[in-house]
Amino acid sequence: QACEICALLLCFKLACPGSIFINRGNHENADINERPAKNGGGFANEVRSKYDRDMFHLFQQLFNNLPLATVLGDECLVVHGGLCRLNPSIEQMKGVQRDMQCPDLPLTMDETILFDSLWADPAPDGEPAGSGRGGVCYSF
Repeated sequence: QACEICALLLCFKLACPGSIFINRGNHENADINERPAKNGGGFANEVRSKYDRDMFHLFQQLFNNLPLATVLGDECLVVHGGLCRLNPSIEQMKGVQRDMQCPDLPLTMDETILFDSLWADPAPDGEPAGSGRGGVCYSF
């Protein structure tokens, strides 16, 4: 019932904009949505079974344009994944071109901010390092 949950969250956002904040996460990427449900995806199949390809495309456009982070009360930074290895400013995070898929291998500053905002993990010892996810994932 992911379609209905998403619709409900969007209704809350429209009715009371300051009461709910929705950030982009790694499960809002098209490649994750296209995976089968048993592999952490399933959203694309659900949308297409209830609606059509066009509706999935609209959801994906929405997801791609969600903010990477929210600052609450000028004190707390909320991101889905974690801190970026480049330690960008809030202004740099706001300036990231969001209407793109998260790359498998980030090459630019914008791609790295996007990638780490969605995929970075906390490190057990608090020391920045490679992530247990492998590849270029980062732990902070």
